[in-house]
Amino acid sequence: MNYKPLAIAFIFISVVGCSSSSEVLGTSDTSRNTTTSTQFENTGTSISQGTSERPQQDEDFSTPPTLPSTDLDETNNSRQALTPTTLSAAESNPVIVPKPDADVAQLCASLGVASSETINSPDLTEISGTAWTNDGIWVHNDAGNPAELHLIASPNSENSGELLRTINLEGQTDSPILDAEDITVIDGDLLLADTGNNVADGGRDFVQLIRVNTTTEQVVGTFRYQFPNGSGDVEAIIYDPVDSLVYLIQKARTDGITSSIAGPATIYSARLTSTEEPTELNIVGQIDLGPETLQSEGEIHPNREGQLLGIITAADISSDGSAIAIRTYDSAWIYQRQSGQSVVQALQTVPCEAPTNPEPQGEAIAFNTTSNQIELATISESSNQPINVITQ
Repeated sequence: MNYKPLAIAFIFISVVGCSSSSEVLGTSDTSRNTTTSTQFENTGTSISQGTSERPQQDEDFSTPPTLPSTDLDETNNSRQALTPTTLSAAESNPVIVPKPDADVAQLCASLGVASSETINSPDLTEISGTAWTNDGIWVHNDAGNPAELHLIASPNSENSGELLRTINLEGQTDSPILDAEDITVIDGDLLLADTGNNVADGGRDFVQLIRVNTTTEQVVGTFRYQFPNGSGDVEAIIYDPVDSLVYLIQKARTDGITSSIAGPATIYSARLTSTEEPTELNIVGQIDLGPETLQSEGEIHPNREGQLLGIITAADISSDGSAIAIRTYDSAWIYQRQSGQSVVQALQTVPCEAPTNPEPQGEAIAFNTTSNQIELATISESSNQPINVITQ
């Protein structure tokens, strides 16, 4: 048999077959290697998908990879590398503070502040408490000064700021007055709070409230107390005409003594009962006027950065018990008290900030007990200070 034609035919078929296969394979490879693009609606990111081969390598998953610090940009769900930022103390923990109720906010919005003549006594350089009565403005100095009460002519009088008389308390109490910090009105008398911790040995066994009749200029009652936790520093007292209790409010530095930032302040209550031994004060609540509360909708008061934020230095209550004022070194806060509320309950609500004039070291605030509207006096430590009046 002649195989030659068969061989030629076989070769021809093989060549044609390979050519066809190459064309088919070429089409397939081109389709496989063409890069496609898929759009993700949620991210807006184009991700390329392809089959380009890459060398195989062993991957070690025993140690997590180190990733750059990132922050989520919620606008486009992408992540941006963080740039280190140095924040001030006031900005490091931003807090949005709840707004006071509309009626409370409206109250403070209706107030203005004005200054009277300066106090013209060279002896009154460390005023730490004040009370406003029919007689005028009663004040006292801080620790290190004689135990005295001084009457200053009212801001609305012709001789405003003039020293009218002085009551000497030396020798009228069984225990010496060590650090008088606040004063308030109680049924026509004055109640002096000897409750500070500015004493020579850094501590004291008890604090005392001293009731003084301004007509006879005599001490008519002394009431001694101990803090339940052993020590404290109170610069603010309130005598509530509704429940006849005295409320003492801790100064509340975060470390208790030297910090320039306030923490939550303990509120104590006491009855004016004379006992042989000091009576333990009752813890009834807290009030917090720290840096968070001292922000107005997240914005720090412009004069407060670096100040002693939120440290409570004085307090008072209106004659009918419907409003409570809290003083810090550079601000004044007013709480409205609803019918049926206790003092502690009122102090858990959101206050409004009253307008104030700048003072070097505000440590005194008092309601005018003769006024039917909101009228407050504030006075600072230091010489030749004015009586600032907040009023409607």
